[in-house]
Parts: sequence; structure tokens; C-alpha cells
Amino acid sequence: MTLPRNARNLFGRRCRPLRVCDRPKRTCFLPTHVATFNASRCRRWHPWVVASLIAALGVGVGFGDEIKTKPEKVEPESAPTPDKFTIETIGRADREVLSKLRQAVTFDCDGLSLPEVLRKLEALTKVTFTIKADDLATVKRNPKATVTGKWKRIPAEDVLRDIITQTKSDYIVEAGRILIVSQRRAIIDAITLTYNVEKLCPDVASLERLRKAVYNVGDDDEWDSAGGFANVSMEPIKRTLTIKQTWSRHSAIRNAFREFSADE
Repeated sequence: MTLPRNARNLFGRRCRPLRVCDRPKRTCFLPTHVATFNASRCRRWHPWVVASLIAALGVGVGFGDEIKTKPEKVEPESAPTPDKFTIETIGRADREVLSKLRQAVTFDCDGLSLPEVLRKLEALTKVTFTIKADDLATVKRNPKATVTGKWKRIPAEDVLRDIITQTKSDYIVEAGRILIVSQRRAIIDAITLTYNVEKLCPDVASLERLRKAVYNVGDDDEWDSAGGFANVSMEPIKRTLTIKQTWSRHSAIRNAFREFSADE
């Protein structure tokens, strides 16, 4: 095949033979010579032939239009609002555990066993959980009971209370870790904590209303007025409340503090 004297390719360059194929009297040209190139005339596709075709078509990595993937949008977990109260009587390790349980978590489970759910919560909060299987067995509680739930941006302590409600268990904080125990054991190991609520209660009247709000947490028969183990005392001058309750009830009481308004 004879090319015209001034034949040019798509790039405006003059066509010229690149190499001679094995077949006699057949000439192979670069694929950019679109007007004259015929793949059937060449015994094989040379590497530069494929590369040139990709370049001409604008296909492949580095050629043509770039395909940009939109990065996945991850919504940050909202930081907990600083509390207007402080816990005065608590050890440093236990205080760190309560602080970690304040962070919001997002996860769901469908029929997972209690150990599996706690492993998930442990990975999110960096808090160590230990199931006291022997203690749960004494009250005929299954240490591998199933849990179902879906939590989105919920404080970990609220998720933990939901878990122990489903499994009919409770928990205590001991030496910087959380032990899953029976409700009877939680009552035996009830903790007395003193809360400074000076920022919540500017006067004695508001402090008295807050004390009454604490009584609304839990069952009536838990409090000493009904012969129970729990009690509340207040010191108006220091604006403190000293409360004896289980660890899970203390968690619910702190939520009551956060919802309390002195202007009501």
C-alpha cells in the first residue's frame, strides 16, 4: 500500500514507516496513522501499538478525563456538654471510667450475646469490661444473654444501662474497670458519692427541688424512707448532695442533674 506524499496523522505529523513485519511487502505503521493503519496487516499487536491506541482514545489511568471519587463524609461525634456539677468523692481511675462513658457512640446489634456487645462497647470507649459469670449464675442469669438495639450518638453510659436492663443484670466500677454483676451484688456494693451542685442550685430552694428530683430516679422501695438501702442528704451551705445508690442509678441521677433547671 502506497501512502500519499503528504499524508499526515491525527496529530498533524507526516506518516512514516516504523518497522517491516514478517509478511512480505506489508508495512506496519503506528496506530496514530489512523488513515492507513490496519491491525490485520500486522502479525501481532506490539506494546507501543496498544499504548498509542490508549493515548489516542484518552482511556486509562493518566489519560483523558480523571475520575474523582467523592470522599466519604463522616459526621463527627458531638462532644459532651460540660457538666454543671462535680463529683467530689471518687478515685482517679474510676473518674476516668465515668469520663469515657460520657462519650457518644454509634453501633447496633441484633441478637448478639452479652460478651460480643461488650467487646464492641469496649472497642469504642477503651473501657475494660469483665463479666462476673459466677455471680450472675447465683441468681440464674445467663452470662451470654442476647442483646438487641440500635444506638446513634448515644452516651455510652446510656447504652450500658440499656444493655443491663435487657440482660437483667447490673454493673459496678472497680479499679478502673466495669464489672457486670447481678442486681443483688450491685446493691451490696452500692457507692456513696458527693456531688457539688453549686452551679446548678444558686439557692436552697433549688437545691431542695433537685433533691426531690433525685428521689424520682429508681423505685420508691430503694430509698431509706421506704426501708431501702439508698439515701440522699444535702448540705445547703456547701450546695452538695451526698447520695448512696448503685452505680447504674448514679448514672441515671447524673442525667437528671443535666436535665434540671433552677428556673423552674
